[in-house]
This record gives sequence, structure tokens and C-alpha cells, in this order.
Amino acid sequence: MEEKNRNRITETLINKQKNETIARLVGGVAHDFNNIISVISGNAQLCLMMLEESNQELKEHIFSILKASERASKLVKQLLIIGKRHDVGFKILNINKVIENLLSLLKETIGENIQIITTLDKDVGYIMANEANIEQVILNLAVNAKDAMPNGGKIFIKTENIEISEKEEHKVPVIHTDKIKPGKYVKINFEDTGVGIPRENLYKIFEPYFTTKPKEVGTGLGLAVVLGIIEKYNGYINVESEVGKGTKFTIYLPAISEMENIEYEKAEHAEYEKLKGNGEMILYVEDEDELRKIVSEMLSSSGYRIISCKSVKEALKQLKKHQGEIQLLFSDIILTDGHGLKLAKEASKQYPDIRVLLTSGYSDSTVRLNSISASGYDYIPKPYSMIELLKKIKEKIS
Repeated sequence: MEEKNRNRITETLINKQKNETIARLVGGVAHDFNNIISVISGNAQLCLMMLEESNQELKEHIFSILKASERASKLVKQLLIIGKRHDVGFKILNINKVIENLLSLLKETIGENIQIITTLDKDVGYIMANEANIEQVILNLAVNAKDAMPNGGKIFIKTENIEISEKEEHKVPVIHTDKIKPGKYVKINFEDTGVGIPRENLYKIFEPYFTTKPKEVGTGLGLAVVLGIIEKYNGYINVESEVGKGTKFTIYLPAISEMENIEYEKAEHAEYEKLKGNGEMILYVEDEDELRKIVSEMLSSSGYRIISCKSVKEALKQLKKHQGEIQLLFSDIILTDGHGLKLAKEASKQYPDIRVLLTSGYSDSTVRLNSISASGYDYIPKPYSMIELLKKIKEKIS
């Protein structure tokens, strides 16, 4: 028995190290691919703009490139989740509401020949997570179930509260660890009446690119993404299956009590009030129109005076126009007509008192993070939450 336990622990450790290695590798590769996709897509769009209206055949070829770029971009987002490098803002969620809001989309996704039956505990606890991530977990499991039921069937989704004691930590089966951390959890059961998974493949299904489906049906990333998200939130997952009868996934996500929820909301509001500005002027440079509009509105409503523009040339004009008034330059690094770091250096040269905060969605190597630090500027990676941005701005202006 002792040797059996030792072997199980050794296997768990090996699997964990293997997955961490994959996560590191995937995270780095995915960021580099993002840059390549941006170049392909950007050049294709430029070609489209320069083409004559009459050249319809060539336009169709370029549209194919753009569609392929879009598919590649979505694939990279999935890879980033596996690599746990795609950090997004967390908030307190009611899992029942997430599921209820998704039901109509789930029904459209899986088709009319599959019935969804939900049993949602009305007193289920709260979880701390990103809503889009949790939606992706449920959607990926639904797509997996759909592929396992080509002739129709049923999906059962159940939520409930569960508390794991120290005596039970070794008795609850979960993958990638020999025990579950004691505490309160929101438990989600996702069960289908599909073809089932052979025993030899049961734990392989969470490996990136492992699939028994034809290439045109799936990428083999769906369940790897599910695992990446669950582990990101310090949760656990288990799978049970019987060939010919179906598969059941059990998810455990750390629960937050009602009181913790209230306290969190109070603390978040109090923190936001402390981070609000007092009429300080910020020059915000961002070439993506929609993002520039949203962030500008957010900062304005948080007590700052915002001047926004989309290019280095325009930013330099605004610096000259408002010289001495602008306290912070907040700029994207990769701009259409130049580099944000060069803009920052020029601004600092002309106006030594100006503070600088740079941002980018590109990888650290692309944005030359070492050069930014060496220049004494601060940096916030995209995507950022409102609180994260306000904290950085407060640090710089204070």
C-alpha cells in the first residue's frame, strides 16, 4: 500500500512538472505568434486598402488571409490560457447566473437533438474568477459533450456547495494532485450521455493537442483550456467515464462566503475612491480607437483631465500646446507612426517634470521591457483592469 501511494505521488509530481513545462513553453510561443499574426493581418489589410475595386479575385484571396489570421488569433488566446499567461481581471461571481445566462447560447451551440437539464443549488456560494473564463469552461465542456453525442442525448449540469475536511482531502478524486486542499468549494458536475472515453485515454484528454476527433472537428485544445482555467483559480477537476454510457466532469472552485462578497465590494469601492484623481492632466496616446475611447471615459470619470490622441506626431503637438500642464504621459508602445519609448524620451527631454507610463499587449521582448526600465519609465501590460491602471497612475503622479 505504501509503495502504491509513493508511486501515485511520484506520477502526480511528474505530471505536474510536465504541465508546468508545457505552460512555460506555450506561454512564450503564443506571445511570439501574436506578433507574427499582427504583421500578417496588418499587411493583408494594407493590401486590401491599396487594391483597385475591380480586382475582385485578388480581394477574395486577401479576405482568406484575414480569416485565417482571425482563426490563428483565437487559437493563440486558447494557448495563452493553457500557458496561464493571459491574466484578466477577477470579480466575484454567482456560478448559477453564469450558467443561466449561457443557456441560450449553449442550446444554439449543441443543437436541438441534445437536451440540457440543470439542477442549480439556489444557495450556491460565490467564486472569485473572470466571467469570460468560466463561460469558456462551460462552453468547451458543452462542445466536447456534443461531439460525444452525434445522435443526440442529454447534458446534466449541477451546482452545489461542498466542504472538504482534512480527513477527506485524500478521498476526493481529482487529477494532477493526490489530494484536494481542505475548505469550502462550489462544485459543478457536467455530465453527458455520450459514447464515453476509453480508460487508457481518460487523463490524456487534458493534454494540449490530444484528440480522438477528426482534424476538421477539433483542435485538441478544448479540455486543455478547461484545465488551465480551473488551475488558474486554484480549483480542481476530475473526470469519470464509461464507454457507451457517458462522461462526467466534476469541478471544484474555491467558494467565497456572502460576508466575504460584501466585504470585497466595500473594500473595492473604498480602494477606488482613494485612487481617484484630483483634476490632474494626462496625455493618453493609443492608436486603437475603441480602446482609446473607453479608457479616456474611465479616467475622466475617475477625476482626471484627459487629452487623448492616436499618434506620436499628434502627441508631440499636444505636449507643446499644454506645456507645463500635462503631469503624465500614458502611451501605448507600438504606435502606427512610431515607438512609444521614443515619444517618452522626447517628452522627458523637453519637459523634465513629466511622468511616463507605457503599455502594450505585445510580448516583453517586442516592447523592449529592459530598455523601458533602464530609461526609468513605468510599464503596465495589457489587458489591465481599471483598478490596476488607477494604482499605477496614482503611483506615478504621487
